[in-house]
Amino acid sequence: MLFAETMAFLQKRAWTKGGILLSLDSQGKLSVREVYGLPLEGLRGSCCEPTEEIRRCLCQARPLVLEDVEEDPLLQPLLPLFGGHALFLWTPLRAAGRSTGLLGTLHLDPPWGQDQLSTAMGWVASLLSPALFLCSFWQELGLDELLERKLDHAMQQLASLQEEGAELFSEVLALVEKRLILAALRKTKNVQTAAARLLGINRNTLRKKIREHGIEV
Repeated sequence: MLFAETMAFLQKRAWTKGGILLSLDSQGKLSVREVYGLPLEGLRGSCCEPTEEIRRCLCQARPLVLEDVEEDPLLQPLLPLFGGHALFLWTPLRAAGRSTGLLGTLHLDPPWGQDQLSTAMGWVASLLSPALFLCSFWQELGLDELLERKLDHAMQQLASLQEEGAELFSEVLALVEKRLILAALRKTKNVQTAAARLLGINRNTLRKKIREHGIEV
C-alpha cells in the first residue's frame, strides 16, 4: 500500500508511468516485491542476479539512469514503451546503514532533465526506505512473536478490566476471535462459506459467531 501510494503521487507530480520495487536479500539477490502500472505482474516474487550496473548503483548509492532497457533482462517487457523520450531509473533504497533494495520508475517524456530527476528520486527514496524497512521488519516476525508483542501491549491497556472484575482471558479471546473473523471475511469478500472454510469451522458456527460479535456482513 505504501509503495502504491508513493507511485500514485509520482504519477501526478513527476509524470511517472509505473514502478517496480525490488528487495535485496542477504545473498545479494534481488526479488520483485511489487509492481505498479507496468506489464511485469508475472514477475512478482521472482528472483534475479543484479547486473554489474546495478551492483555499482547499490555500492555507490546513486540512481542509475537507463535510456535503453534492452540490456536488462528483467525490464525487456518494457521495450514497447520506449518510443520517443523515455527513461527508466533505478534508485537505491537504504535503511539502517545498508542497502535494502531498489525503486525502479518509468518516466515517459519527463518534465525535468536526468540530473534533476535523479535528485528528486533520491529524495523520494530517502523518505520511502525507512518506512519500507519498518514494514518489512514486522512482516518478517513469526506469527507467535508478533502476537506476543501485541498482547504484551494489550495487557497493559486491558489490566483495568481485571480490577473491575471482568474476565480478562475471555475478553482477549473474544477480541482476537472477532478480528480473525473480520480478516477472513475481508479475504473472501464476505462469502461466508469460503470464510468458514478458511477458518476451519462450519458455516453455522461462523454465522453464530458473527451474530455474537455483532459483525455486519
